[in-house]
Amino acid sequence: MKYTIKPISIIAGICLLLSCSNKSQRETSAQLNEEVYAIDAISEEKAPANQSNTSTPINFISSSTATNYDDGIHQFIRTAQMKFRVKSVPEATYTIEDIIIKHKGFIIRSAISNENSYSTTTNISKDSSLVTYHSNLIADLKLRVPRTQLDTVLKELAPLALEIDYRTIEANDVTLQLLSEKLKQERLNKKEKRVSTAIDNNGKKLDSVIDAEEVLDNTIDDANKTKLAEYDIKDQIEYSTINIKLYQSTTNYQEKVLREKPTEEYKPSLGEQAIEALHNGWIIISTLFIFLLNIWPIILIAVLAWILYSKYKKRKD
Repeated sequence: MKYTIKPISIIAGICLLLSCSNKSQRETSAQLNEEVYAIDAISEEKAPANQSNTSTPINFISSSTATNYDDGIHQFIRTAQMKFRVKSVPEATYTIEDIIIKHKGFIIRSAISNENSYSTTTNISKDSSLVTYHSNLIADLKLRVPRTQLDTVLKELAPLALEIDYRTIEANDVTLQLLSEKLKQERLNKKEKRVSTAIDNNGKKLDSVIDAEEVLDNTIDDANKTKLAEYDIKDQIEYSTINIKLYQSTTNYQEKVLREKPTEEYKPSLGEQAIEALHNGWIIISTLFIFLLNIWPIILIAVLAWILYSKYKKRKD
C-alpha cells in the first residue's frame, strides 16, 4: 500500500508544477501583449503630433518652384516677388540683409522710406501742446542669391512675415533661348572668319577693302552682343533675383512741446493813423493837381467857351 501511494503522489506533484508553470507563462505573455498594445497606442497618439509639428506654416513663402532641381537638360531663371507686413520695417530689413550676405548673395537695392506721414497738434494746457506723429514705414529691396540658395533663403524669410499680400515665384525656362544664342554666336564666328579670309585674299582695291572691313566690324559687333546676351542669361540663371516690399502697421509717436502763441496783427496807434491820413490826403491833392495839369487844354477851351457865351448873352440882352 505504501509503494502504491508514493508514485501517485509524485505524479500528482509533477502535474501541479506543470500547471503552475503554464499559468505563469500565460500571465507573462498576456502582460507582454498588454505592454505591446500600450506602446502601439502611444505611438499612434504621437504620430499625428509629429505630423502636425512638421506641417507647413500658413505664412510659408517658399515653393517647389524655388528648388534647385537639375535634370541636366533644362535651365531656369528663378525669380521671386513678394510683399508682406512685418513687425518692424528697419529690423526686418537688417535681418533680410544679413540672411542674403550669409548665403553669399548681393544687395542690389535697400531703401526705407516714410509713406503718407502726418502729424496732429492738440493743446493740452495754457502753455503746452501734444504733437502726435503718424508714420508708415515701408521698405523696397532688390536682392540676388545663388540659385542653389534660393529655397533656403525663402524659408529663412518666412518667419518675418506677419501677413502676406502676395508671393510670386517663377521659373522661366531659357534652355531654347540659350541654344539660340549659342548657335547665333557660332554663325557669326564663321562669318567673321569668312570675311577675314576674303579681305586677305581678294582685298586689292581700296573701296572693296573698306566695304569688307565695315562688314567685318558689324559682324564682330553682333558677335559681341550675342556673347553678352548669353552671359546675361547665364548670370540670371546662376543668381536668382528677389524683389521684396515690406510694410508695418502705422506707428504713433507723441511729443510734448511748448505751445506757440498766436501771432496778432499789428495795429497802429491813433497818432500814427492821423499822420497816415494826412499823408494820404496830401497824396490825393497832389494827384488831383497833376491831373488838372494834364488836362489844361481842355480847361482852357472850357474857359474860353464860357467867356464867349457870356459876351454873346450880354449882346442879346
